Amino acid sequence: MSSQRTLQRIAHAMVVMSVLGFLTACGGGGDSPLAPPNINSNPLPLADVNQPYSADLTATGSGPFTWTVTGLPQGITVDPATGKLTGPATQPGQFNLAIEVKGPGGTDTENLSMTVLDKTHLASVNSDEVQATGGDSGNGFVAPFQRSLDPGISNTGRFVVFDSAATNLGGTNGRRHVYLRDREIGETQLISKKSDGTQGNNDSHVAVVSDDGRFVAFDSFASNLIDGDSNQARDIFLHDRQTGTTVRISQTPQGTEGGCPLGVGENCNSFDPSMSADGNLIAFGTFATLLPEDLNTSTPDIYVLNKSANTLELATKGVGGMAANGGSGSPQISADGRFVVFSSVANNLVANDPDLTTLIDDVFAYNVASKQITKISVTPDPAVAADGASQNPTISNNGSRIAFSSVATNLGTGDSGIRDVFIVDWNGTSAPTNFRRIGGNAESDSPSLSRDGNFLALHSLATDLPIVPPISTNGQQQIYVLQIGTSIKPASVNSAGQMGNGESRFPAISGDGRFIAYYSAASDLVTPDSNGNAFDAFVSQRP
Repeated sequence: MSSQRTLQRIAHAMVVMSVLGFLTACGGGGDSPLAPPNINSNPLPLADVNQPYSADLTATGSGPFTWTVTGLPQGITVDPATGKLTGPATQPGQFNLAIEVKGPGGTDTENLSMTVLDKTHLASVNSDEVQATGGDSGNGFVAPFQRSLDPGISNTGRFVVFDSAATNLGGTNGRRHVYLRDREIGETQLISKKSDGTQGNNDSHVAVVSDDGRFVAFDSFASNLIDGDSNQARDIFLHDRQTGTTVRISQTPQGTEGGCPLGVGENCNSFDPSMSADGNLIAFGTFATLLPEDLNTSTPDIYVLNKSANTLELATKGVGGMAANGGSGSPQISADGRFVVFSSVANNLVANDPDLTTLIDDVFAYNVASKQITKISVTPDPAVAADGASQNPTISNNGSRIAFSSVATNLGTGDSGIRDVFIVDWNGTSAPTNFRRIGGNAESDSPSLSRDGNFLALHSLATDLPIVPPISTNGQQQIYVLQIGTSIKPASVNSAGQMGNGESRFPAISGDGRFIAYYSAASDLVTPDSNGNAFDAFVSQRP
């Protein structure tokens, strides 16, 4: 009987404990009140005007919550139940938001700012949004030659890389440095530095960035970015933003400096890195001999590094494994890493090349898997060589579309010999046959294709391009965007839709085709422009 009573008492105690636990969880116990909300004050992501936007307001404490936000830019709304902000914002500017959240445990308020970037805005700014200023060109020239140049851009346009001699971006030793601008969080980071954070002791330029912003490849004359750099030459480096490490890419598979047949210094330079979307494959040009099979001892070749496999391959081999009999440059690797396009004066990279000289650049494509090289800048008659140089190639994600610039007059009909941009569709194996020409009464150059190959950015000095709308070029080289098969539209324009009052050059279009990065001396693309006619790096939305 006593054992039965004991069991009954235990059961009763368990019921009481369960009830008390329930009351406490519901806030009815009195001794454990529900936690009041506390808004997380993390900065909001930057927005691009008229582009999709999403951000989450969050809070600690006991929910559910109800959110209220005042001061939002036009087009942005908040979901009261989740705190999610969605857009697009339809007006640029800086907005001060008053945020309130209510929960079972009380109410909290917070003030946060939200930035909506205009259709054209500066990329060469520091983390305080101050425009690049100070310094010189890296060649001893002072302002107005102080400048920010050579921008590259990631697939979605979030990350922009550029080089600058400015002294207020992070580099302080008067040299040209490479920077990464994160347009989502509004931060600018010095990239051309040693793994311990020491900034490069000489000029760095021409950067490219992986889709996720983790890897940045660039070339540099600095000798202190790694230990043991003694070739007195421009090298290719890779900076990992996740680990903070910087390594040299333009070296042998054993990690040693390559041979310099023409001597150290500029005769051993490496240049023009290009990176696959994931940052694993890097193509570059170099005068250095990095593999025994590189028999070309007097002119530059193209190499491809596979980081994960730790392999390095020579792309510019002549037919039968012979040394290329001319120099190669301007490599561009497709986002999927399957193809590398480049220019070369060599005439022994493909069989039966009709070019009898090694004086004129042609455009070629290298298949990374099959090692096959295809000549791209061909005339309608296979026995006739192009009569002018073809250079600066760009390639779509899967290699199905290639564009390049050329002064040749016989790639198509009606060409006057002024440098134009040509677009070709390519099947990945044989020489293309259909050439579309984009050009006018002055030079057009520096094409850049979107991943799907549907959009092409270029710069042009021509005043007779069939642009829509037909606005004045101000007599300056400007940036344009073409949707293949449709009209050409101006991209280097200010908020009033007017083209800049200074030259704009070297566009890089984002993989998704929404944004174009470029540099410009125009002083009226943004307001204010505090450094006058110095070159700045800009980002514009595709018109």
